Amino acid sequence: MRCSSHFLPKFDNLDSTGESPRLTADPALAGGVAKCLAISKKHSGHLVMCPPFYSKNGSANAFSRMGEIILRAHFKAAWPDGEAQFDAWWIHAEAHALCYCFECVVPRLLGDHGATPKAAYMVLTCVTHTGGGGILSPAQLLALAAAWRLPLNEVWYVRWEEAGAVEDSLHEKRWTIGDEEADRELERRGTYQGFLSHSLTQGPVLEGFVLMALDTSPHELAPLLAAYEAAVAPVREACLAAYLGLAAACHAQESW
Repeated sequence: MRCSSHFLPKFDNLDSTGESPRLTADPALAGGVAKCLAISKKHSGHLVMCPPFYSKNGSANAFSRMGEIILRAHFKAAWPDGEAQFDAWWIHAEAHALCYCFECVVPRLLGDHGATPKAAYMVLTCVTHTGGGGILSPAQLLALAAAWRLPLNEVWYVRWEEAGAVEDSLHEKRWTIGDEEADRELERRGTYQGFLSHSLTQGPVLEGFVLMALDTSPHELAPLLAAYEAAVAPVREACLAAYLGLAAACHAQESW
């Protein structure tokens, strides 16, 4: 699956002409190349990649280690035998040369990005093949996330025929829009993917949106979305409790 992406932040994002660019106006995506616009919310955290665990700024540091603590807690909450499943996931990733890229959100302990989040959690944003093999498609990401019950970001898949109007609306409202208003804007527009809502984990502050133009349709993704939902629905409550417990430990700066 081919895709093009664009980050739509709450601050201005201008091209060389001084205009705010529109992904949906890109002529390279015209003529049926793009079939849908994927819109996800930006979480205010830091990048953690694994296995092994490393952050954008290095390895064996507080940022990379917190990523491992949170992901192990997720597996413990999501699986009856969490440690064994964590090990199996790690072995599978190494065997297939996969690098999982997460946004790692941690309140207080590692510094906040604009607002203090409600939970300490990881959210999977993409998976790549190591050694230059490229980025896996959203369809492949959904399949892997369902198999391992991994927390995916909220995404709305909008039919390309409606994508221009949705992008224009987000551009117009992005300066002041909060999480609840964004939900109202998007829920009537497209097909939904998500593990936990942004409001349950991050809170009301919304940093921005990431937009991707995909060459597959929401209809084609529907079976994978249904399979992901079936896989993670039974474990959401337990995972949220684990994330909130981790957040409380971070606020208390517990010694462990």
